[in-house]
Amino acid sequence: AFADDTASTDAEVETEHFRVVSSSAAFPASRAASLLELAHPQWRALFERDDDRRDRLQVRVHGDAGSFQRATGFGVDDAIGIFDPSSGVAHIHAPTASRVCIETLLHEVVHQYHELGAAQRLRPLAPWYCEGLATLFSESFRWVGHDLKVRWDETAGAGARIRTDDAVSFAWWFGTGLQWCRSSDPTKALHGIVSSSLRRFDAGTLHDTRRRYGLGAVLVDFLRSESPKPKGWHTLITRLDAGDQPDLARVARACGFRSERELVRALLKWIPRRCPPCFVTEGTFDFDEQGRIVHRAGGGHGLIVASPMVRDLSVRAVDASSPESRLGVLVDWIDNSEFTAVYLVRTETTTTAVLAKLAGGSWTVLDSRPCPLSTRDRLEVRSGPGDALTVRVNGSAVFAPKRGSGGLGVYIFGAAVGPLEITTVRR
Repeated sequence: AFADDTASTDAEVETEHFRVVSSSAAFPASRAASLLELAHPQWRALFERDDDRRDRLQVRVHGDAGSFQRATGFGVDDAIGIFDPSSGVAHIHAPTASRVCIETLLHEVVHQYHELGAAQRLRPLAPWYCEGLATLFSESFRWVGHDLKVRWDETAGAGARIRTDDAVSFAWWFGTGLQWCRSSDPTKALHGIVSSSLRRFDAGTLHDTRRRYGLGAVLVDFLRSESPKPKGWHTLITRLDAGDQPDLARVARACGFRSERELVRALLKWIPRRCPPCFVTEGTFDFDEQGRIVHRAGGGHGLIVASPMVRDLSVRAVDASSPESRLGVLVDWIDNSEFTAVYLVRTETTTTAVLAKLAGGSWTVLDSRPCPLSTRDRLEVRSGPGDALTVRVNGSAVFAPKRGSGGLGVYIFGAAVGPLEITTVRR
């Protein structure tokens, strides 16, 4: 049994549905409990059933790593949140009230609510299903003032849609998504990924945990909204909650698809409709009255990454560019600490385009070229045959790098920049 290391001085709050104990000064029990109560009605809708539990769900928020490890047996390098079925308690390590701590709280309590308040089954749940539900909920919702709400389709000029937070199944879109969308037979490629992941979720082709969980979220979101059979999703989750672990063919039949391939084809058509073409992955951004994006941070990176479905991308500075700022495009984004970009270095009389790679905390300049001077810079990155890319600055081609395994996007550094107009062209 896990140790109970909560002290008598820890803040404790009981609400209608939860009992929260916190030893984190930055994430007190009152805030965690308020967040969970706001989420509770959404869970009832997510699981499509009433909650008839009479006892409160138990949640522990640990302010330091030692307390979390003593309570769970896990170091924070292994996990920062866990639901312990033996005790029925959800634990999170939350030294701050950051977005990742809030997401972890929601993720683990979704597991807790599902297992204790809804499923009540004897056999383990299919991993893609339980992790997909938890990921879908925890990464779809944001704590905004006193409300818990989805933030999806803000406008970012030229009809592009952009998210100001990480996407649902974010890592899947940019990791595994690149594998199938560039394939000569994307239906076959996506079919292989989905089928193998349902069979062996923890040991399939998706080695990265976030990508696996992201795929689970994609499947849950797709099946619950796009099943052709009336109440098809409800039929499927009734079986899943009983411990059934169906393969892709049985999932397809339960939801009303005639075959696995019909399900996968429908998924391929649904993904571009569901997935906005761009996501903010780092930086502070706002929107002006015309819906154009504005980078407000006075330093540091601003990164806007395009989804795998984007073939071409351009960004234009609406106002005169500042010499103190850098505006650029991403040509190979792996993550926020490893990417290749083309950015502009300006003086009063010159503009230089720099091709550089960030890795291991340091930049390596790969090439630099003079380019046409403009008071309102415009950068474009266009995909050619195979892995060929062309980067144009103010109408002039400056670089032709090969496309790597990462994504395209917009790169900003330094003083506040904007407004910007971002245009994307899908594959």
